[in-house]
Amino acid sequence: MNVRSILGISLLSGTIIGAGTFSLPYIFSQIGIFAGFIYLLFFACMYIGVYFMYSSLLLKEKEQHDFFFLAKKHLPAYMLPVVVVTTIGGLIFGLLTYLTLIPSFISFAFGIEGWAVIFLFWIVCSVFVFVRVDALGWAEFLGTASIVGAIFFIAIFACVTSPSSNVQFSHRGMLSLPLFLIPFGPILFSFSGRSAVSQVVKTWREGKSEKEPFSLRKTIAGGVILPAVVYGVFVLAVIFLSPHSVSEDALSGLVLLPLYAKIILAAVGFLALWTSYIVLINNVKDIFLRDMHFSRIVSFGAPIILPPLLLLLGLDNFMEVIGITGGIFVALEGLFIVWMWLRAFPHHALRRYAYVPAGIFIVSFLYACTEFLI
Repeated sequence: MNVRSILGISLLSGTIIGAGTFSLPYIFSQIGIFAGFIYLLFFACMYIGVYFMYSSLLLKEKEQHDFFFLAKKHLPAYMLPVVVVTTIGGLIFGLLTYLTLIPSFISFAFGIEGWAVIFLFWIVCSVFVFVRVDALGWAEFLGTASIVGAIFFIAIFACVTSPSSNVQFSHRGMLSLPLFLIPFGPILFSFSGRSAVSQVVKTWREGKSEKEPFSLRKTIAGGVILPAVVYGVFVLAVIFLSPHSVSEDALSGLVLLPLYAKIILAAVGFLALWTSYIVLINNVKDIFLRDMHFSRIVSFGAPIILPPLLLLLGLDNFMEVIGITGGIFVALEGLFIVWMWLRAFPHHALRRYAYVPAGIFIVSFLYACTEFLI
């Protein structure tokens, strides 16, 4: 396989795999493993299509451009403020997701709970907003490698440990409408990786110019399929290692793991969340500073202050936050991509298929808004 293609797959899958991983075992345990894998397969296929659309929008331009440029070009002018709020809100809530998840890792291994854990994590991460972004490339790789390592660490224990009798392969009875819609937000969040698609396209262009072409579509598909496989392995491992019930954070129920395994998993998980947080907080800073032209005080201060402020306002439940982030912000971002693609390619032969993901994004947004307001 072309080396650049492998790099592209790594870029996309590395961006996709993150905190959303830890929401999936609980979702699967609620709706049944079979239904969960159907959701996983459907949303993976859907996101392959959505990222195909986004790559087509990028390739339509002669130079490399970002999401804001495409939105300004292809969407009505009145939608631009909505795009800005959606993008910033999604990133801020993404940071909030990590703040709500980190206590689970520390409590899981050491039994330490309380606000001090979140405060220390926030302080340690926030100082890195002053680090040059080009010096953080290692962090994203390290964070992804840590999460994948933790997943396969758990999977090995699941293989050598007696399986749990709590495994529910199918949901008992019919799925209710709320139960049918619950997976939308977390799974959308788990496949979110739009920012990496532009890097994959850039890599493809470099390969083409240097006479080393590769299939962009196969690379994007591989970058989505790989996380789906990792998610499947993680879900099965957690469910088999949770004899009583699967916790919302996927960790608290892992009572079959010995203490040393819990400590190793907590350390790896902390490293993964830390590296992901500092990359994300710098992304928010750059959007404020470069794209929106805010002052340095606002650009540096907003990503530091807003996530813990939201936490203090009561948004401290991991599943609730990830449902809002995926169901509202990620869904809107996906809807914007489909909308831009429909306007950019008015006579495309596959236009009618674009309405499927558009419908999913709209339903997810409406459901998440309803849950949040109620």
